[in-house]
Amino acid sequence: MRRKASGGFELVYGHCRHQSGTELGLPLVSLVNDVYDMSDLDVLRVMAVESEWGSPWSIYERGTMLRRCLDLGAFPTQRHAAEFFGWSPTGIMKALAVVGWASEGLSAFQSPVEVKETWVGPLNEALTRNSTAVLSVATAFRTGRERASAAAVFKALRAAST
Repeated sequence: MRRKASGGFELVYGHCRHQSGTELGLPLVSLVNDVYDMSDLDVLRVMAVESEWGSPWSIYERGTMLRRCLDLGAFPTQRHAAEFFGWSPTGIMKALAVVGWASEGLSAFQSPVEVKETWVGPLNEALTRNSTAVLSVATAFRTGRERASAAAVFKALRAAST
């Protein structure tokens, strides 16, 4: 826990366990072991480390978090963010590319967290070659009655640009 400037406390460690318990409907017991004085950047680092110990953030989740940090001025550049989190500059660019895609493109997937990091480059190329066709296929997946696997969506979106 850390003290909030506005009063009260904020959960710093245990986000994943808290969310899992909440989703499963388990009764939650709070035990505060320590209260830390942490900056917002310290909290971000702790959350990133905690996530890497559990299930790593998807490329979309990293991109969403990074976009918010950059928009709020937490880091002056993408390079500073990469150094802070220990992520590669290429990984940072891929993460930000995913959140920069049109919502129509992402909504072709059952969830944007299904997008794999290795798909970012090929999907960017497909969107550059023929965004109209790619987004048309994405719309068909989004509005279709049956949802396809993430791999099938990826393959169809890539094929649409040729």
